[in-house]
Amino acid sequence: VANPSLYKSQKNITHRKSDAHKGTLWSYYTISDMLNNEMYIGNMVQGRYGSISYKTGRNKPKPKEKWVIVESTHDAIIDIDVWNAVQGKIKANFKPFSTGEIGLFARIVKCKHCGYIMRSSTNRGKHYLKCAEKHKMKDACVGSFIPVDLLEQIVIKQLNQFTREYLDKDEFEQKLIFQNNFEEKIQSLEKEVTAYKNKIDVCFKVIDNAYIDKTKGMMEEDDFIRISRNMHQDKKHYEEIIANLLVQIEDVQRRMQQADNRKALIEQYSNITDLDRPTVEKLIDCIYIGDKDPVTKQRYVEIHWNF
Repeated sequence: VANPSLYKSQKNITHRKSDAHKGTLWSYYTISDMLNNEMYIGNMVQGRYGSISYKTGRNKPKPKEKWVIVESTHDAIIDIDVWNAVQGKIKANFKPFSTGEIGLFARIVKCKHCGYIMRSSTNRGKHYLKCAEKHKMKDACVGSFIPVDLLEQIVIKQLNQFTREYLDKDEFEQKLIFQNNFEEKIQSLEKEVTAYKNKIDVCFKVIDNAYIDKTKGMMEEDDFIRISRNMHQDKKHYEEIIANLLVQIEDVQRRMQQADNRKALIEQYSNITDLDRPTVEKLIDCIYIGDKDPVTKQRYVEIHWNF
């Protein structure tokens, strides 16, 4: 696909010829703008920039809450499901391996104990997922750990078992199962949002108490600045998590309203033998990893499906 400047040159829309050596290459900033521009999904967006001063005529970006957005003013050229999936990835801030590939379960696997996303590690060429919170501070988390290939086997086994059981049920039972799953997922996400809002309230209380101690002479100025800075960093982190959770809630609510053919989707992925990243993104919302059972030696794995 030709980039904008080359396309204009080919169509004689502009008098300036595109540099021959650029070919069809697209710039990073053009792609970045497309991934954040609602014009591509049919919405009119205005007021993104405002004048700094009438004397200079210079403009500066305005916060998104002050933009003027009118929905469905023209035909979309990007499907809304694709758009929402992209926005979710942007907020999740995926980090690829040095090879340029996104891990099979990147940003999907969470620690059952603390709820934080488990990170990838490599030992002797083998990939693992582990909770990094365990090493941040004392008693932060007992930590969770699992090899990626073992998790893949568990997911495939549970998926094939689920599809066999589902396809044996009649249409009414299938619909009831999905409706209950969606409602349970929304309740779970809303519970997480409430928990992180409470953590933000705690940050404010810590800052307020530290300020009172400082004014009474019970705390040094440097200590107050350090505590305040740490609390603001935590607050920002929690706000990012809440924003991501709200996007997930909207996505689940949208899927509840859609009359999509879930049976066809399940039939498509029945009896699979291996996983790839697109399949994982399409089928799995998140996975919680817990401790190994002392008797059975089985690792605790809780899978939340997208369907």
